[in-house]
Amino acid sequence: MTGELDLVRRLRPPVSDSDPALVDRARKELMAVINQESDRQTAPSQMRPRRRWIVPILIAAALATGAATWAIFADISTSTKLACHVPADGIAIVDAVSGDPVADCTALWQRDYGTDPPPLVAYDNGHGGIEVVAVGTAVPSDWTKLEPAQGVALIELEEALDDVATGLASSCHTAGDATAIVNRELERLHLTSWTVTTDSRSVGESTCSYFHLDPEQQQVVLVALGIGAPPQPAVMLATRLNDALDEECMTLDDAAVTATAIATDIGIQDTLELHSVPDEEASCTRAHTNVGGTIRVILRGPTG
Repeated sequence: MTGELDLVRRLRPPVSDSDPALVDRARKELMAVINQESDRQTAPSQMRPRRRWIVPILIAAALATGAATWAIFADISTSTKLACHVPADGIAIVDAVSGDPVADCTALWQRDYGTDPPPLVAYDNGHGGIEVVAVGTAVPSDWTKLEPAQGVALIELEEALDDVATGLASSCHTAGDATAIVNRELERLHLTSWTVTTDSRSVGESTCSYFHLDPEQQQVVLVALGIGAPPQPAVMLATRLNDALDEECMTLDDAAVTATAIATDIGIQDTLELHSVPDEEASCTRAHTNVGGTIRVILRGPTG
């Protein structure tokens, strides 16, 4: 595995028949290989992303299944992923955060390349995907300009279910336990039309449960997937941060300071990727901690 997997040049996935569960499975399997390789490599060059989670999941799917697809989400508003076209003519397919694709890709440029990007614009690529490119970039004729349109509730649902302390990524959950976790998050996020179901071919009370979202059917589908125990430092960070937020109602800024201080105390500040997303309807800040090359903490709460 080499650095070429960090960025994929001019990716145009044409196939639309991949199994979403296999995409998630392939992503996690590839992450493990990449993280092992990253540990053996010397410091990256100035323009190479420092965070190995910026690896297109479509490449993972292609390696594992022989197919790649954007068409997991039929409606752009239900997408939780986006493609940021970054330096060296590369594409980083990443998890959305704010619901504004341009804002998320701008943050990626600033965080991982240390520079402000040129003016960016988002497109619907006609295959169920969102692509963010520099203004003036020549794009295919079937792409259409896109205003901020991603559903934040679904983005947060995916973050919550991937949380290393309270979600399905925290440990091996049976189908029954996983169903309870999913229903808890659906209720919290007011996704009242959504339900949870299981892939009966693989999921049972003796298997570990993971998930994929099926926006067309408005379902969270549980699948059998042994993902292993999350890294203990990430669990420590998530647990201590959640405890602090339970004890004190914090603004986004205060929560960010707290998260950074905890990460520094544990000794993982260099791998912390912190996102602060305003939610003025919330009275206090909440947090989710995901792992994928970095320890990714997403804070959502009031600014003042």
